[in-house]
Amino acid sequence: MSNDKVTVCRGGDCRKRSETKDLIRHLANIADVETSGCLGICRGPVVVLNSSTKTSKKAGNKPAVKATVIARVRTPKERRDLEAMVRDGAGTSDRLKKRVVQGGKRSKALKRAGVSG
Repeated sequence: MSNDKVTVCRGGDCRKRSETKDLIRHLANIADVETSGCLGICRGPVVVLNSSTKTSKKAGNKPAVKATVIARVRTPKERRDLEAMVRDGAGTSDRLKKRVVQGGKRSKALKRAGVSG
């Protein structure tokens, strides 16, 4: 199991989608999965990936937290790409780059998920 923490939205839109249950079931085998209330994106399933990476010695080798918010993880291929990100530390695939949330919506989702980053 990785040290990554994954938060999956269980708000109204996300909860209705069958993909959310599949996503939680698959990610639970490889990471610490938590569910939250609505993250305010409403294009579900929405996932907050909170991964720790080591920083340089100048920063005191403290782990840096990098949080990524991904919306509309619906297809099996997108789910497999997300699993690879969590399990192997793989970069964001081209398929998921289209789904990464930026700006104010990202900040809002991180705040609602209780993640700094």
